[in-house]
Amino acid sequence: ETSVDPDTGTLEARIAFANPQGMLYPGMFVRVMVPELTGERTLVPETSVQRDLAGYFVLTVDESNTVARTPIEVAMTFGTDRIVLSGLAPEDRVIVNGIQRAFPGATVTPQAAGAASDGAAEPSGASAPEPASGEGASVGSDQGGGA
Repeated sequence: ETSVDPDTGTLEARIAFANPQGMLYPGMFVRVMVPELTGERTLVPETSVQRDLAGYFVLTVDESNTVARTPIEVAMTFGTDRIVLSGLAPEDRVIVNGIQRAFPGATVTPQAAGAASDGAAEPSGASAPEPASGEGASVGSDQGGGA
C-alpha cells in the first residue's frame, strides 16, 4: 500500500528507469521532488526574474508606460523560462531586455520584441517588456540621460 507518512510528508516508491552512465547502483536511495503543477501557467524568461531580500520580482510596464516592480511567486525553470505561480496576469508586460537600465518609476516607450534592428532596444532605450502571455516587446526610454 502506498501512502504519505504524516510525520515526514514523504512517500516511499519504487521507480525503474534507464541508467546509461551507471551513476546509480542497486540499493541506492535518492530523494526525488515531484512538483504538483496543473493547469496553465505563466512563463517568463529566466533572465527577467530578479530577487532581493523581499523575494522574487519582475519589472513590468503599465498602461501609462511606467516601469513598476511586481512581486511574483515562482516555481522551477522550464528550459530558459521560469514558471510563475502568482503575481502576473496574462496581459502584464514584463521587461526582458535592458533590465540593468530599467528602474521603477521610469517612463518607457514599448516596442515589440525583436522589432529593433539587430535585436537591440532603441538607442536611448531603458528596458524591454514582454507580456506575460509570451508576446514579446522592447522599449526605449522617454527620459534623457542614463541610470
